[in-house]
Amino acid sequence: MEGEQLSLIDVVNAHGAVILQTIWGTTADARFGHRRTEIETVPDLDHLVHRLNQLAAVMFGVDGLAAAA
Repeated sequence: MEGEQLSLIDVVNAHGAVILQTIWGTTADARFGHRRTEIETVPDLDHLVHRLNQLAAVMFGVDGLAAAA
């Protein structure tokens, strides 16, 4: 989402189901502001690597197209 900051990425192996949890800061106050949590199930390694690549680009402020090149 526009204006949000990615604060945390968790990868959890929940008895064979891989879960990806992201926590986003939704306000300018990075330490004490509101947070939004997203949880998604990852079906396989290729999807996990692809999604982590997308999230790393967001976290480091890199354009996704430039990161793929």
